[in-house]
Amino acid sequence: MKKFLFLSFFFSSFSILYAAPMDISQSEIATIMSGASIEWSSWVTITLVEYSDMECPFCVRLHNDIQLWKQIHIKYGNSVNYVFKNNRWVNHPNTERKALSALCIKKLGWDSLYIKFYNEVLSLSSLKLYPTTRIPAFLRKNKISTPKFNACVKDPATLSQLDSETKEAQKYNLGGTPGVIILNNKTLKYDIVEWAYPIEKFVETIDSLLR
Repeated sequence: MKKFLFLSFFFSSFSILYAAPMDISQSEIATIMSGASIEWSSWVTITLVEYSDMECPFCVRLHNDIQLWKQIHIKYGNSVNYVFKNNRWVNHPNTERKALSALCIKKLGWDSLYIKFYNEVLSLSSLKLYPTTRIPAFLRKNKISTPKFNACVKDPATLSQLDSETKEAQKYNLGGTPGVIILNNKTLKYDIVEWAYPIEKFVETIDSLLR
């Protein structure tokens, strides 16, 4: 009970701190979206960018229990889209390996396989975290060259990209995972939601940005 009350107070504090939408420039949005793998429509009013960790239990909960992206798409349709980025705020045992794998799968297999990979990892992590030993099977099934993949994972440029995405999250005060920045691409306003809040919190934030 005490733990629940503490978390409620903690989350409420963030709600108060980030109650009002903040300004963001068109160039800052362009930087966030540069090279991003977009789910759903490209030209929308609202974009949700999740900075996440495929080993994070709250991130798994947001994906599988709250089903944020499915519920938001049902409610707002083609007026919203979604981007997944990596944030190794906490280095769980396989945080880096899974993030680097995702980035290399994207490089070698395009956006569709990047999206497929992180959805598979999170979807199959509810009871037990997705083991990295399954990654070779994903590569074979999707016809990605193993030697090229291994070289990409070892490439310092891939690690630099992971660090860049993590720093981008920190720039917008997203220290924890999952952290979601919600952008209004028309008004150039944004707000953030950290942790695995109920869907109502995201709807409240989106509606505030649409007013």
